[in-house]
Amino acid sequence: MENQENQSQPSRGIHPVDHHVGRAIRRRRKALGLTQLELALAVGKTFQQIQKYERGTNRVSASVLYDMATFLRCPIARFFDGIGNSEQTEPASMDDASTAHFLLTAEGAGLVRHFPTISSPDIRRKITELVKAIVADHRETSVEPLHGNGI
Repeated sequence: MENQENQSQPSRGIHPVDHHVGRAIRRRRKALGLTQLELALAVGKTFQQIQKYERGTNRVSASVLYDMATFLRCPIARFFDGIGNSEQTEPASMDDASTAHFLLTAEGAGLVRHFPTISSPDIRRKITELVKAIVADHRETSVEPLHGNGI
C-alpha cells in the first residue's frame, strides 16, 4: 500500500515551480556576470548542485534560497516572479520564449548588465529604435532568422 505523501508528489519529472525558480536563479546569476562556481562557493554548495538547482532537477531549500538571494542582491520573491496564482511558468508566446532564451546568452546577459548604465533616456530610446529598424529591415529582405540558432 502506497504512502499518501507519495501519491501527492509526481513520481517523475520536474515540478514547474522548481523549474521556474531554477531559471530565475540562472537569469539573475548571469545578469550579474557570475559563474556557477562563484555562486556555489558563496552558498556552500558545489557547482554541480547549482546546475541541478538551475535545471530544477533538485529543489532549493529555503535557507539556500535565502543565501542565494542575499549573494545575488535581490529579494527572494524575484525568483517567483511570473508564477502567479495559475503557477504558469512557461512563456506566454514564442516571442517571450525567444526573449527568455536570448537573456540566457552571453550577449543577452551583457545587454541586461550594460544597457541600464546608459544614463540618457534619449540615447536608450535611440538604441532601441535602431535595433527595431535593423530587425524590420532584416525581415523585409530575408526569410532566415536574424540570429543563428533559429529561435
